[in-house]
Amino acid sequence: MKCVNCEMEWSGNEKITATITKCPFCGEDPNEKKEEPKHHENTKDALAAIYKQFGADVLLGRLNGYLPDFAPSVSLADKELVYNVNKMGSSKALKEADKGPREEKERAVKIAVRNLIDAYVAPEVAEKIIYEFTEALGWDIKRSSLRADEKPESQLSADAPPKIKHAAASKKIKPSKVTRNNTSKPVMNAPQKGETLSKDMIGNANRGKYITSEGNWIYYRNEECNLYKIRTDGTGRKKLTDRAYSDIKVNGDWIYYKNGNRNICRIKTDGTSAQELTTLNDPYCLNVAGGWIYYTAAYSKGEPECAYWIFRMRMDGKEKELIIKESTTDSVVDGDWIYYTKRENDGIHKMRINGTEKCQINSDHSHDLCVLGEWIYYKNISDGRKLYKIRKDGSNKQKLNDDACYFGLCAEGDWVYYVDEGKWNIYKIRTDGTDRQKLSDKRVERLGVLNGCVYIYVQVGVDKNSYPIDKIFQIGSGITLN
Repeated sequence: MKCVNCEMEWSGNEKITATITKCPFCGEDPNEKKEEPKHHENTKDALAAIYKQFGADVLLGRLNGYLPDFAPSVSLADKELVYNVNKMGSSKALKEADKGPREEKERAVKIAVRNLIDAYVAPEVAEKIIYEFTEALGWDIKRSSLRADEKPESQLSADAPPKIKHAAASKKIKPSKVTRNNTSKPVMNAPQKGETLSKDMIGNANRGKYITSEGNWIYYRNEECNLYKIRTDGTGRKKLTDRAYSDIKVNGDWIYYKNGNRNICRIKTDGTSAQELTTLNDPYCLNVAGGWIYYTAAYSKGEPECAYWIFRMRMDGKEKELIIKESTTDSVVDGDWIYYTKRENDGIHKMRINGTEKCQINSDHSHDLCVLGEWIYYKNISDGRKLYKIRKDGSNKQKLNDDACYFGLCAEGDWVYYVDEGKWNIYKIRTDGTDRQKLSDKRVERLGVLNGCVYIYVQVGVDKNSYPIDKIFQIGSGITLN
């Protein structure tokens, strides 16, 4: 007998072979020619075709085995973007809402977009690919629904919650404690009494996102989104809580993080006293400094919708204040300044921590901000994701190298760390642009740099639901965290 698809032949009892409906070599019907998929030139058409032929289970679950056949000419970078929809849980959010009402679908697309942004995908790119998925699914969702729209105050219901206090509108912003540095300038974000601020608290958009440290302990999120701690020598591993998604910060005896419900939480470093501090949907860019938690809110359930505004609140979740009512992407706190980028992609901006003295630093489409000393390091999307630095006052802009930085930009000491766009390998380069070094040949999914030690998340397989299984390595030591 000969298969009409793979053209492999085999012999046997004629009565038995006549009953065979699946080729033992290729798995297809040996008597019926498999229809070759039509090749598509873009991911939008390919996703729509895959859904039409195989349905939502393949589109939102087992897509990896089908996309290359439907879109062979689509670039590797675009294919990786589609695969990230599955890897980062965005497809899971869409699948759970597929049979639900419109309100549930709109909430799901916001979560799906934020999952990709958390994976270092530029906001406008994340919105585009999730919109292509919703079109393939046949959802009646407008492109504008993928971001939370600002609602005019005149449209708010009479029973809406009280207005959030605006920090800049206060008669006087009193820092909880004012100390002085060696230049005798006030430092409004100085640590409170009893606080110990780890280095990744401020000045760096990517540090402390999935892994951080304090003293002899490392705190991290594993591949199952659970929060663990382990000693720096690899001993004493202990699970602290479930559903810790990202933005992990340690402040004294408390760990702050974003949970699976997209709320800001805190828990004691011994795993006790877990608390949800917000009922927000989708806060990100957490910065903890000077007795305050600074964060951006993409959507606020039960309150006026927040189109990526910047807020702050006290460490116990009280005294919530709106700092700036502008649509932002990255934001980092350094000293008494906030450095941020806007969704209009018009460059890096800065303002005081109370929302005053706003000014623009550059006009590049900038992403992944890191503030170190007097310099801001960033990925310049306007120049092919190249690595740049610029002084805080906007002077002396410099390109550090010609690598396309994909994600994970992190600055510490004399070094800047990043993952390249080609093979997702991790590199470091001196802050003056010299001495570029490749640190690993492994394909890196996430990274963290803690006091000179580099930790990388590397996918080593997938589970039964096609979700990635990651292993966390410390480069150069042989220590694994999970």
